[in-house]
Amino acid sequence: MGWNSWNTFRCDVNAELIKNTADAIVQLGLRDLGYRYVNIDDCWQTSERDAQGHVVPDPSKFPQGMKDVADYVHKKGLFLGIYTDAGNRTCAGYPGSWGHEQLDAQDYASWGIDFVKEDWCYMETCVVEEGCPVPVPHETAYDAYRKMGEALNSTGRPVVFSLCSWGHGDAQVWGKGIGNMWRTNRDLFDVWEFGLDTNVPTYGTSIMQAVRGQAMMWKFAGPGAFNDPDMLVVGLDGMTLPEDPNIVIGKLNEDEETSHFALWCIMAAPLLVGADVRNLSDAALKILRAKEVIAIDQDPLGIQGRIIQEEDGFQIWRKPLSNNKWAFFMLNTGDHMRDITLSFHGAVPSNTFACESRSAKLRDPWQEKDIGTYRESFTAKHVPPHGHKLLVAEFLPESSTAFSQGTYKEEDVSNRAILWVCMLNFFVVIGSMAWVIYAQNSRSSSKDRYERVNEVEISAQAQ
Repeated sequence: MGWNSWNTFRCDVNAELIKNTADAIVQLGLRDLGYRYVNIDDCWQTSERDAQGHVVPDPSKFPQGMKDVADYVHKKGLFLGIYTDAGNRTCAGYPGSWGHEQLDAQDYASWGIDFVKEDWCYMETCVVEEGCPVPVPHETAYDAYRKMGEALNSTGRPVVFSLCSWGHGDAQVWGKGIGNMWRTNRDLFDVWEFGLDTNVPTYGTSIMQAVRGQAMMWKFAGPGAFNDPDMLVVGLDGMTLPEDPNIVIGKLNEDEETSHFALWCIMAAPLLVGADVRNLSDAALKILRAKEVIAIDQDPLGIQGRIIQEEDGFQIWRKPLSNNKWAFFMLNTGDHMRDITLSFHGAVPSNTFACESRSAKLRDPWQEKDIGTYRESFTAKHVPPHGHKLLVAEFLPESSTAFSQGTYKEEDVSNRAILWVCMLNFFVVIGSMAWVIYAQNSRSSSKDRYERVNEVEISAQAQ
């Protein structure tokens, strides 16, 4: 969890911005909610390496160097992240790490860097210069990221390694052994769905396109290793193109921003704010500071949620949580308001206790309050287009009687209780009869064993 400079500032980064951002993260209470990484994206370096091959922080942007910034950030109880590229140039044309992985890793460690994002530009085509790598097919992404991963590990400094391969090379399959998170798609734009804004570039993706791609990768995520659908667009007033800042693309409405954030949390995705935290709206802050929603994302199990039901117009997601709880996310994917019903039957895996339960205590993590105990199902009423209902469920033993809705009446509970008592008495009687038979057989068997032992002893004495 943290912040990244790219979505808002593109190449306009400098030491003052980073320090002011760190100050704002602390002052707004975001640090205490878990937002701890302050990540500088592209354009922090000079256009060429120095004579010894070192990458150099641009002195006009970082006059005291990068260690000065890292020290400032660390004193705030935060971590500093930096950007590089697997190719010989970054996406903005600055020096990449190809052929310099070990040297760059050592420099990052000496500066006090805690997070490294390595992009994928110029690994499909390359900048033609001496030492230019051969255009790299997708199956060699493993080798490219393995080199940097090993270089970072060799420094001995703990660091989060983010593999930004845009989904190339199936990083979700092998990424866990190399890094901590891997991009599952191209750059995310402030657009709910393709077609809603025709200016989205070919290297961009929408919220729902990113979700569709990552939904299939749920089984690869786990503690310390996460699918990354890209940084959050909550709080952005549209996004500009690096190549043409006059073009503003998209802008989510409040329902879409809230659903976007909840989706990232149900997918156990990294939560990196892409907006200017110094100037966030009250609405954006409310979303980013929803501590019980964040808790779903940061749950210790680290399991990505998955779609358990998808119909024309809605999706239902499920995410297992610690303490035998479950998160459910009910999304209206259509363009009209609708009701969405979560049936408890089959809502959780068959090998869990909750599978046998038909009642659940439900909590609304956005409102931070319990909403009641429900039997058989829960229906979210009047969910707006692209809106959602998020629940945390604790499934209860069948003896629970306090229900907020459903067809299960109080007398039904009483009748069931009587039935359970009858069944219990039946099994007690059967058990008692079985014990009597067992005891009689045991006495007979003991007597037979005693007599056989005596015979053996007598025989031995006779010999």
